[in-house]
Amino acid sequence: MVEKGSVDQIFINTSDIGIIEEQYSIKNIEKGDKVIVTGNIGDHGTTIALDRYNLNIKGNLKSDCTPVNAITNKLKEYYPYIKIMKDPTRGGVATTLNEISSLSKNLGICVWEDKIPIKNEVKAISEMLGLDPLYMACEGRIVILLVLTMGELKIDLILIGCEN
Repeated sequence: MVEKGSVDQIFINTSDIGIIEEQYSIKNIEKGDKVIVTGNIGDHGTTIALDRYNLNIKGNLKSDCTPVNAITNKLKEYYPYIKIMKDPTRGGVATTLNEISSLSKNLGICVWEDKIPIKNEVKAISEMLGLDPLYMACEGRIVILLVLTMGELKIDLILIGCEN
């Protein structure tokens, strides 16, 4: 409640209604869990940087901004094996994995950088701007830790590491 006449700024209020189908928690992470990313990383952050710095670079690069519900719906049969799913929008994949690792049971995360899917355009532009694609925003991607091996997955995901 705000007194009449005292609103001198914007107030935003939101509510969500839904069902939590599974309880994901960093507490569930164990040694040997696999680290998965649902697609190329850094596309969104790179397109934002190109726009922000008014760089007139032509190419096929566009933001990966898209709803993630399509991929989460495809993952439903794997829900019992998923430990945590996290959106790497703020701070990219590296920050997301650092947050997960720092909050887990004193476990580290081993990532194979050569397995992380980064487009050549993203690598080149990032290098030119002095940015690291691992820390660039990813809209429409999910980082997942799960217990399955890649051979057991029937959908196209990319294994980039494991819990150490």
